[in-house]
Amino acid sequence: DVTKEYKVVLGASMRHQAKDAEGRVLYGFRYRFIPQSVSSYKEGQVEVDNGLGKVWLRSTNIPNQHIAFEGKYQPNKRNSSEYALIFNGTDFVLEKLAGGIK
Repeated sequence: DVTKEYKVVLGASMRHQAKDAEGRVLYGFRYRFIPQSVSSYKEGQVEVDNGLGKVWLRSTNIPNQHIAFEGKYQPNKRNSSEYALIFNGTDFVLEKLAGGIK
């Protein structure tokens, strides 16, 4: 509802915790191209290991099919100003991003 006012609350990562309230680490992504077959409504999966980030996103038209992207993981600097505003159904939660996959 665009006419309703919502609170913005500070998430766990803003309180110097490594993970948010649900135990997730938050990452940012930059894409040069996203195929139309990638769903923006379905959950994906992220794996970060040894400086490499892998992202699997679901297809819009083929059930259980994933589209994979890979990139270099770069942790954000301590004083980074990259954040995510996440709507949890009742409030907006401000979280700091741990890093990015580019």
